[in-house]
Amino acid sequence: MGSQKVLYDVMKHQEWIPPHSEQWYKQLGTEIGEYNYLGNPNLLNQRQR
Repeated sequence: MGSQKVLYDVMKHQEWIPPHSEQWYKQLGTEIGEYNYLGNPNLLNQRQR
């Protein structure tokens, strides 16, 4: 086989936001104007306690 390329691990970037986290959805809403989280809202409330 030929030479292999090493890809950058984007999860190590200082501005990385885990996908589908509360912060990710807030950023998505800011960027596109509005986003409503369709998951179980009780899960978000439990994390804030």
